[in-house]
Amino acid sequence: MHDKGVLLHAHGRQPIDYISQAIFCASQIKKFLQLPVALVTSEKNISEKCFDHIINVEASNTTQKRKFLDDDNVKEVVWDNHSRVDSFALTPFKETIVMDTDMIVGNSNLLKCFDSKQDFLINNESIYLNKKHRKDLHIEYMNNFIKMYWATVFYFKKTAWTEKYFNLLKHIKQNYQYYRFAYSIHETKYRNDYAFTIAMHMMNNFTASPNDRSLPIKLFYVTDKDKVLDFANNKWKFALPKDDGTYYRCNINNANMHVMNKFALDRICNEYN
Repeated sequence: MHDKGVLLHAHGRQPIDYISQAIFCASQIKKFLQLPVALVTSEKNISEKCFDHIINVEASNTTQKRKFLDDDNVKEVVWDNHSRVDSFALTPFKETIVMDTDMIVGNSNLLKCFDSKQDFLINNESIYLNKKHRKDLHIEYMNNFIKMYWATVFYFKKTAWTEKYFNLLKHIKQNYQYYRFAYSIHETKYRNDYAFTIAMHMMNNFTASPNDRSLPIKLFYVTDKDKVLDFANNKWKFALPKDDGTYYRCNINNANMHVMNKFALDRICNEYN
């Protein structure tokens, strides 16, 4: 067992190629973090050298769908996010960073996780690059009073506390409709961010106050309503919408970036893979 590494989850190649995203994500991890990468997938015949471990799991047979924008076209796709809660059992590492395949590493700041005395780190704050013009797309709270914890990227050691936390996550996922009503969540689809937030709220003695388990990075993100123009030399170029329907340019360098415009990210990945 490696002491430290990164765990990715990727299921599905059409119409969004999560395997291609995982390959690009892993290449950035190797470049900036120089850590081994394990891929959890239900896809077969994955042999890319960027993955140090391939962990095959059964397909979920989920029918859950989500709509994403591809430029101005709305596309509904199967949304398979089932295996994230099994990260504790699946990881081959003693200390693990788990991240979405559309979380693209741009510096080495995540390595500071391994210096923490905490056994679990997760962000309860995210920064939408276009918050100034589109406050409607900036989310801070799950249900107006509980601060959201973002499952986009998190870190854990294998301890009794984290084992309890992941067992609770699996329980919440299996009984999601109950917890959705109990926590007044209007969205019907299962979402890891909500499950992680509920579990953290319960493990924090049902208090909504933030704790000291924040990651050592800022979580920047763009949505599928934002246009990805280019990625080169570790610089992202975006076109972000204003309220009047026009766009303005935004560049960001050397940042860890959550790129939720998945179709645009697919095109970037195809250029680099």
